[in-house]
Amino acid sequence: MTIRTSRGSGIIAAVAFFVFFVSSTAMAAVIWTTEMVDSNGNAGLYNSLALDTMGNPHISYFSQSYASEFVDLKYAYKSGGIWHIETVDSVYTAGSISLVLDSHANPHISYTPNSSSYSPGILKYAVKIGDVWQTETIDNNGSVPCSSLAVDSSGTRHISYIVDDWDAGGSFALKYASKSGGGWQIETVNSDQGGGVSTSLALDSSGNPRIGFSYNDYDTIVGYASKSGDSWQIEKLALGAFPTLALDGSGIPHISYVSNGLGEDPLLNYTVKTGDIWQTETADSKNTYPYTISSLTLDSSGNPHISYTTGPPYPVYFTLKYAFKTVDSWQTETVDSSADVGMYNSLALDKSSGPHISYYDNTNHHLKYALRTNTMSLRNQFYRSFLRTRRTVWMVLIADGQQSNQQDRSITIVGPGDNFQGVSVNEAKRVFSLGKLLYIPLIIDKGATLGQWKTICTFSLPEAGQVKRIEESFTIQ
Repeated sequence: MTIRTSRGSGIIAAVAFFVFFVSSTAMAAVIWTTEMVDSNGNAGLYNSLALDTMGNPHISYFSQSYASEFVDLKYAYKSGGIWHIETVDSVYTAGSISLVLDSHANPHISYTPNSSSYSPGILKYAVKIGDVWQTETIDNNGSVPCSSLAVDSSGTRHISYIVDDWDAGGSFALKYASKSGGGWQIETVNSDQGGGVSTSLALDSSGNPRIGFSYNDYDTIVGYASKSGDSWQIEKLALGAFPTLALDGSGIPHISYVSNGLGEDPLLNYTVKTGDIWQTETADSKNTYPYTISSLTLDSSGNPHISYTTGPPYPVYFTLKYAFKTVDSWQTETVDSSADVGMYNSLALDKSSGPHISYYDNTNHHLKYALRTNTMSLRNQFYRSFLRTRRTVWMVLIADGQQSNQQDRSITIVGPGDNFQGVSVNEAKRVFSLGKLLYIPLIIDKGATLGQWKTICTFSLPEAGQVKRIEESFTIQ
């Protein structure tokens, strides 16, 4: 923004005031806000996030009271700015979780707990109908370390999962279960030597299942399974672990995973299938721990977004990060580095492609939630009143719509060089807000120092536990 000031005796005398608007480019900043969802006991070790049509977060996770031998499967959702928490099931040991919402916003959860202190993990399923949670066991034949759930538009439930059979000399089976009205139909997708590690399920537009999976066989291998008709096709893609699969609007598979070949530094990798070729690239080369779990989703344009953790080998703290691809380059951001965030996180995008992440605070043993917002510092609206000796410029800032919650606000003016003559904040009307707009009145004297000036506004949002700083520049000439 440029402000022209009169000098000498030629100052405007006849004009009392007038209003006009000036358009210019908006300046964008990124803010991650984090909040505690559940701090009761050890909460959030495994977690899965989904958003409803209004963008409200829903999270399933395990929580254990330090006074109990049982672990509770819990479900939390945010409505009206308040988190509501329910207990779904109680088991002996936590296992992997997969949450989805159907077209009526009913929550469905697949999970793999131990049913007793001695039995291996089993595959269970829970759904909330009305106000009642219904649970059932799908498969208890072998040890089930992980599962992934999807519900299609007709309400059919689909689950991919892995069964380890150590009694058979060490082998695993990738399985697929579906239910459309009667009982669960189970089929074996693939079996091999070694132990299963993880699985991720997605459905194409016709409801056909596609599965990313990984298993240990000397090295850890990432595979991809697709069903056409009654047959499954299996592809081995790379050395890596913990793949997350997503399909774009054309049904093309996209997979994020962590490479962990022998003698290689672990990297966050991303691969997409073009024709018969898998094209792989590195999303973040700073990932130095081979057991990082990533969570991948695609926006409406098919661009990938990934949440993941990075950090030196345990027990040094992990950092929660977020990566997204724009055109041909990857951008990465740090979401939370205040504590060890552990390995478990889950990503979802709202209708505006804004990322939401649930994750586990391994330092404090709490379930947390992060939201990314674009803070716009706008220069396209301001009010000028011209007086004989000075003018008032109303700088307009937009933070994130939370102005009503702001506290401890302070505004600093920085002038060119060491000369601060002629510009000040109107202390009498320091700041007022209207809707999402935050107005800062600056008093510009006719003798103000020419050059580049800056306003620095800092304030705190107690609910988010965060201090924000916004800068806006303007030129006087």
